[in-house]
Amino acid sequence: MNLFHIAWNYLWRRRLTTSLTVFSVAMGVALISTVMTLRREAHRTFIEQSQSYDVVVGAKGSPLQLTLSTLYYLDVPTGNILYSDYEKVRANPHVASAYPLGLGDNYRGFRIVGTSPEFFQQGRSRKQSPASAPMFRLAAGRLFEQDMEVVVGSFVARTVGIDLGDEIIASHGVVASHKEARHEATPYTVVGILEPTHTANDRALFASLSSVWKIHGHDEHPHGALEVTAVLVRLKSAARRFSFVESVNTEYNAMAAIPAMQISKFAARVLMPSQEILLAIAYLVVLVAAISILVSLYLATSQRKRDLAIMRGLGASASEVFRMVLTESLTVSLLGVLAGLVLGHGASAVLGHVLYLSTGIVANPLSFSASEILACSVVFAVGLAAGLLPAWEAYTVEVAAGLSER
Repeated sequence: MNLFHIAWNYLWRRRLTTSLTVFSVAMGVALISTVMTLRREAHRTFIEQSQSYDVVVGAKGSPLQLTLSTLYYLDVPTGNILYSDYEKVRANPHVASAYPLGLGDNYRGFRIVGTSPEFFQQGRSRKQSPASAPMFRLAAGRLFEQDMEVVVGSFVARTVGIDLGDEIIASHGVVASHKEARHEATPYTVVGILEPTHTANDRALFASLSSVWKIHGHDEHPHGALEVTAVLVRLKSAARRFSFVESVNTEYNAMAAIPAMQISKFAARVLMPSQEILLAIAYLVVLVAAISILVSLYLATSQRKRDLAIMRGLGASASEVFRMVLTESLTVSLLGVLAGLVLGHGASAVLGHVLYLSTGIVANPLSFSASEILACSVVFAVGLAAGLLPAWEAYTVEVAAGLSER
């Protein structure tokens, strides 16, 4: 006797009820899968980018705001520091490299970042070695060589439709606004387009620091009178991060923050609690789905006692009837879990694209983790357990009593 074939035929005859039950399981699994995937991928990519630099130095204020505004271009800068402070940071014997940033303008909402040519020579890893993969590669053109030349991130070029040789007009401020002041008299010329870096840099445009000074009316710029927004610092030894931060905070008119620490705190205090709430809701949906499996199979078992009695009369044992009903529960649970995984990772792909559009951070929607597999196993086990009571009801059906059912 093929129990699965019999169970499947019965589920198919009740396909509307079966579909609704499978859908309820799938919704819970999809929510679990989506939350876990995006939490894992967003945390991974944000942390990876924050670990590119040991310290970020900027104006006094919120360390998290400083980190978000300079590494991810997601917040308003805390202010500016003197160029002379940047020079002192760069001259520090513990500093391996220091990259100045000048923020203050945008092009259609994308940040224009003033920096030095050395910024494009850095590797993805904080370890400056020949083996370190370069962060920036040119897809077309060249890097800026003089004032008012700009290199465009891949996402900006693709979204806005920028090409080499185009002139663009910057607007004052770090976000697009209807009342923003446009620098009509000082257009930038596009000389280069970068390949995708899968970081926030894809959503930025880069020019020389002197271009940023010039566009704001500082044609003559003795370094001591000028400012930079922030300095991205890589130390010769990561072990010196805390002592370096302390020295900057006490000896400079500036503030230093460790990006990896700030992003970890942000994730722990803001992101994790909201994600845990969503997971709790998802497991509640799964519990409701398990109850629906139990109710539907229990009612179905009660309604087909005559059929079960006939099966028993034709030679099926009580244990075979028990396994048949349990197979129905297993099938519904398995279909729900598989459908939920497809829906969940499909939703992760859509939401991951939204995340990329807003932050430049790339999430892999096809990745799986041990925790996600474990969660799906728990859901499957709960669904299977929901079939135990209906299966026991079928097991206890008496042949004579069942045959008398109408």
